[in-house]
Amino acid sequence: MIGSAHIAQYLVANGIVDTNSIVGGQLSITVAQGRNYNFIVDSDKRSLLFKQALWLEENQKATGREIRFYERALPGLPSALAARIPALVFADEAGGTLAVEFVANASPMFQIFHDEPLDVGAVDAARQLGEFLGDLHGASPCVPASDAGLPDDAPWAFRAHEPTLREFGVLSHGAYNCLKLLQQNQALCQYLDRASAAWKADVLIHADIKSDNLLYANAAGDGDTPAGKLHVVDWESVQLGDAAWDIAGFLQDIILYWLFSIPLLPGASVAAAALQARCPILALVPALGMFVRAYGSRSQRESLRTLLPRAASMTAVRLTQFALEFAHQHNSLLPQSLMALRVAEGMTRSPDWVSMLLRGEQPAFGRP
Repeated sequence: MIGSAHIAQYLVANGIVDTNSIVGGQLSITVAQGRNYNFIVDSDKRSLLFKQALWLEENQKATGREIRFYERALPGLPSALAARIPALVFADEAGGTLAVEFVANASPMFQIFHDEPLDVGAVDAARQLGEFLGDLHGASPCVPASDAGLPDDAPWAFRAHEPTLREFGVLSHGAYNCLKLLQQNQALCQYLDRASAAWKADVLIHADIKSDNLLYANAAGDGDTPAGKLHVVDWESVQLGDAAWDIAGFLQDIILYWLFSIPLLPGASVAAAALQARCPILALVPALGMFVRAYGSRSQRESLRTLLPRAASMTAVRLTQFALEFAHQHNSLLPQSLMALRVAEGMTRSPDWVSMLLRGEQPAFGRP
């Protein structure tokens, strides 16, 4: 592991920065947040994100997967797609390190929903993501994903209700309680099993589409014209998989944005509290509709008529995953995890909820 005291020496030794930047006082290195031990490297020439895997086996595998994506799969993608992915500057798969361009002046995608009118910034970001995913999935025949050493199995979330002994052993108290609640819901567990059986691996997918990995970089604009550019980062989970899983990532974020805007009212039912949401779910329909139209205009591999119901079912899977991870992170079974499970269960009873939203109807996700 390369610590703060030795990172500059490592960067120079591998030609990532030059000594003039250090001597001239033009090099800045700061620790970056993330699942690994990362640094943001600023010099007079460029800004980089330096990533290195922790000793955990899953971290090392994820870093190796991202390196293989950059070196073997990315060159086969159209230039328009590559332009939205931070460029690779350095990679050492054996050492578990890589450096990519750092996206400056950018915010996670759903921060735009706080800062911009819903009919301008958020809708434009949704359009860009829809186009990107449509192009990514449509370009898959040109990408030798199998030759890149990328996996094709369903993510662990499909078996979240049946953890391995090793996974069970590292659960926090909060995640343990969340798992008990999930396992008591046999309808939802059976739903996870059916969704896993329906998994198909026929396109290249990012596999971890969520707000933190969708950076909307600000740029100069005038009036109400959106000026931001969407960048898709963190390719540690990239694989050969189901296009619906990537779409479900955006749909999950729509749901989570709504859930986190619901006030936590003591004694109130889920349905009653949802009526007080700062951002009602129907207010997100313009962004959702733009995303769907943009995706459909770029990818013709599968009809939206069949793809969207599958994506909706996988959104329930992703919400289940979120509930467990959120409880694990906070070591407590917080209301957001409970609401995510409730919505996931409700979605299993309303598989056409995406169509309902696009028609301006309010799905009954939760019970009073």
